[in-house]
Amino acid sequence: MSAEDLFQISRCETDEMGGSRLVETVMTMRSAGLVEGEAALLASAPERAVAATFVEVPAEASASGWHRAPCRQYVVVLSGQIEIEARDGSTRCLGPGDVILAADTEGSGHRATVAEGRARLLFVSLADD
Repeated sequence: MSAEDLFQISRCETDEMGGSRLVETVMTMRSAGLVEGEAALLASAPERAVAATFVEVPAEASASGWHRAPCRQYVVVLSGQIEIEARDGSTRCLGPGDVILAADTEGSGHRATVAEGRARLLFVSLADD
């Protein structure tokens, strides 16, 4: 498997102590003929989603308090930059095109800060399988 077949994302998860930590994980991408007659694309395995929500964080709401993810959800940064901090002190700066899987649905959660100005995000809530 080549590096092109992997899509690296961050994952915020609950640790053994009820806090949170950020870890790097990869999604395997496989050749997929999504459009008949066109060249194959690389795609991850499908996941069932139950909702998609577009969010704009204005400058005056640039920092959140500590909170848990309401459900397992992908957060895709569309514009701006955000910093995610886990309880263990680990942080990730995410910009346009970056993805984090918020999976810390238990414990003390994480917090987020918009680096400057505003940010636009896409939240994709995943089904509980």
